[in-house]
Amino acid sequence: MENFSIKKINNKFDWKLFHKVPKLIYKEDKNYISVLENDIEKSLDTIKNIFFKEDGFCKIYIVLNSQNLPVGRIACFTNRELLANKNGYIGFFESINNQQVANLLIHKACEDLKEIGCQTILASVNPGARDSFWGILQENNHKPSYSENYNPPFYKELFFKAGFLVDFEQQTYTINEYTYQKKRIDLISERVLKRGDITWSYIDFKQKKKYIEEFITIYNQAWAGFDFFKPVNYIQIEKSFKELKMIAMDNLICFVYVKDEPAGYFVCVPDINEVIQKMNTSRLNWWNSLFLLYKLKTHSYQNLKALVFGIIPKYQGIGLEAVLMKKIHLTLESMPNYKQTELAWIGDFNPKMQLLMEGIGAIKYKKHLTLKKILN
Repeated sequence: MENFSIKKINNKFDWKLFHKVPKLIYKEDKNYISVLENDIEKSLDTIKNIFFKEDGFCKIYIVLNSQNLPVGRIACFTNRELLANKNGYIGFFESINNQQVANLLIHKACEDLKEIGCQTILASVNPGARDSFWGILQENNHKPSYSENYNPPFYKELFFKAGFLVDFEQQTYTINEYTYQKKRIDLISERVLKRGDITWSYIDFKQKKKYIEEFITIYNQAWAGFDFFKPVNYIQIEKSFKELKMIAMDNLICFVYVKDEPAGYFVCVPDINEVIQKMNTSRLNWWNSLFLLYKLKTHSYQNLKALVFGIIPKYQGIGLEAVLMKKIHLTLESMPNYKQTELAWIGDFNPKMQLLMEGIGAIKYKKHLTLKKILN
């Protein structure tokens, strides 16, 4: 049995070792696209990430082999709100296919969280919103979209053997010009708009305050019934809008209204992994950051990613979904290289959204698993 040692990340050199692990794991994987190291460090920054604002806890580890080469990594974290419910998270896990290495990482992360009072551990997730770096990918047959977890199929078994079980599943659907139910959706949209009290608009970033407030109104009603729901505020969404503006394309974000009341929205963005893959780097500096910003605005995208789609409960089932779909599709028809849109994070606890995906012609594409372990 080979000797492995676990080491806590303490300095810049350790971070370099941390970032070397995926280069080893995915060196022969043609589907893999490097995650930007800056994104990971930003996520785990206990000063800059709002997740850690109140009594945040974060520890990061790597495992070295007998030649002092990094063969695994992990982060464990929690905050005051999670800890009040005795919950902790594990994320950014990478490992060679070796249960000894996986156990060193997973057991150490669980021990650290248990010491501060955690009893329920979720993996493999991030300290923040569930739309990024969340879940274990069941099969890696497709390239990852931006900020999407990607991993070898054996990761699931490594966690199962370490005592984790599936908590819930997140399905990613894909839709394209061949599967999209255009006639059906156009008919529904036309029928709904004939009511006379339904209006819609593409986002105008010059009216930032208006659309931020409308987004908050819709989100805090549309998701209020789910267990994971946490209301959003203006400061949070203002920050998200600033980031969204950097990558957004005209007419790919649409709002719908009933009697001038904000009722729903559909937010799509280009999958910027198309650009990142061509940059052939996993770290941004001042020069390639400028290049990235230029390419984000000039690249002719093939793939889009639906970030969020929601209708407030009292207006669900009247066809507003079709209005939003039609207006976004009008934009897609004008994109010469467009191939598909990924609609991610459709949880198995949301059968209404699953039925909607099937109704518009979307097909299942990827599946991520959120895993859970109850500590003794």
